[in-house]
Amino acid sequence: MGDTITLGEIAIAVTRTNVKHVHLSVHPPHGRVTLVAPEATRMEVARAYAASKLGWIRDQQEKLRAQARETPRRFVTRESHYLWGRRYLLSVVERDEKPSVTLDHRRITLTVRPGSDTAKRDSVHACMASGASAQGHTTDDQAVGAKGGRHGGRVLRPAHEDEVGQLQSPSAAHPP
Repeated sequence: MGDTITLGEIAIAVTRTNVKHVHLSVHPPHGRVTLVAPEATRMEVARAYAASKLGWIRDQQEKLRAQARETPRRFVTRESHYLWGRRYLLSVVERDEKPSVTLDHRRITLTVRPGSDTAKRDSVHACMASGASAQGHTTDDQAVGAKGGRHGGRVLRPAHEDEVGQLQSPSAAHPP
């Protein structure tokens, strides 16, 4: 159960949990602010604490805004993508089959249907990079084929043929 404190243009999401001390965080990339407080903390006390840290919050948000950001990806062949801290070159293959992503030691091969737009390609790649954790699938490197830094050419397949945004790991596709 979360509350929100508004201090000028800054909205702070407040969560009360079983902690001893207050934790104030500014999250990248846009500078979203959260405050985690002990369960017994009154809202007025949390607001006063946040107000006392307003200068620090603004400084942190400014630092985040000033950071260099990567250019938006176009999902074309020979484009660099980072996955699990390593750089891979993207290879886009258009085939009339289920969208899939194959990973080897240097290349990500993205198989899409002919005529698919950049948004669909982005959703396939984004789900692969996140390990499909939003669907409850594991993000463990072993489950998606990483072994000693190699990915063994394993394929991550969509959970449903027409839903490219929902990938499942090989272990979820073939339960033991």
